[in-house]
Amino acid sequence: MTALEAQLAIQFHQPVQIEVVGTVTGGSSHHARRLETNVGPMFLKFNRIECLHMFVCEAEGDWALGESRTLPTVQPLVTGSSSGFAYMLQPWIARGTPAHNFWENFGTGLAALHQQIGPKHGWHRDNFLGGVMQQNAFQDDFVSLFALRLRYLAQLLRKGDNWSEELDRALDHFIKILPERIPPAPASLLHGDLWQGNFMVQENGQPMLIDPAIHYGHRESEIAFTKLFGGYDQRFYDSYHTAWPMEAGWEQRLPIYNLYPLMVHLHLFGRSYLPDIQETLHFHR
Repeated sequence: MTALEAQLAIQFHQPVQIEVVGTVTGGSSHHARRLETNVGPMFLKFNRIECLHMFVCEAEGDWALGESRTLPTVQPLVTGSSSGFAYMLQPWIARGTPAHNFWENFGTGLAALHQQIGPKHGWHRDNFLGGVMQQNAFQDDFVSLFALRLRYLAQLLRKGDNWSEELDRALDHFIKILPERIPPAPASLLHGDLWQGNFMVQENGQPMLIDPAIHYGHRESEIAFTKLFGGYDQRFYDSYHTAWPMEAGWEQRLPIYNLYPLMVHLHLFGRSYLPDIQETLHFHR
């Protein structure tokens, strides 16, 4: 019996045998496999042992989203390590095609998630956006949390060739004027990484969230993330706005929030994201 089978036996209160291991394509951060077992198919993510904390944080985010009882999210079975590898095991979720009300239910469900309000902006521990540590120290307002994150990313970027003193000066000014640009808002529970690759269509045709970077923050920042690489169907935004109307001017503010994920992508993937960053910093002088 492998260490993973032993953990699953505890989880399922019966012996578990991994019978077949199949390759799964997609994903940029971790390796993935489909496991056929005597208790059903499962989805295994694994990586170097140093990535265990990433899996622990992701599982915590999945569980917290599940406790909100709003949009469905996959519920991890176990996280652990064995033979120099860290892993997270989840139920295998069969994929389907979007139902006729998919986007409407997605928008309404996300508004319900955002109506889960916390006392402060942040999270009780740092977690990860992609492969980058996300700064989550609790702050009284979102602007303070946002500034903390931007300064941390600039510190990381200074170690490479994709940042400059000119960008540092522009970022300093950008942070100074944030209180004028971002309206106060309650600390909403956010998925935190809601680009188009981090939801799936379940077999029943309804949305399911995956791979969160959970925290409490400004709900406009979540909507901004959905538009970063193309945006969702307009029915999603209409349904969200009907369930919880956005404040006037929200569409003009979205590029402000997306500076954060763009800087993360600059750190992870290189200079192709630099023009968008420069444009944002230049525009908000």
